[in-house]
Amino acid sequence: MATSIDTRGNPQPQEMQTPQAVSGAPGGWFTCSVTMTGPAEDGNIYICLAEQSGKFNGWFDAEPSHRKEMLAVALAAMTTTHKVTVYLTSTDYYSQINRLYLLNV
Repeated sequence: MATSIDTRGNPQPQEMQTPQAVSGAPGGWFTCSVTMTGPAEDGNIYICLAEQSGKFNGWFDAEPSHRKEMLAVALAAMTTTHKVTVYLTSTDYYSQINRLYLLNV
């Protein structure tokens, strides 16, 4: 919480302003390296993806109905150092991974 000064010179708490929502970055298919992965305490599986041309490098959420399978693919990618092809709903961090495939190249 930020503070401001009232007319008598006393500090007054002030609510922080929430930035205006911006439209999400477009999703699509990307080729990425998996740099980290694992479960969170809320049951979600998070996968850290680094897009091969540097467009993004951050955490994304595995689609709920395929979490275990996506975790297995992410771990295989890390173990073999193979890249993955991934379909994201958005390139905004923590958006959902809809598809995740291991590449053999």
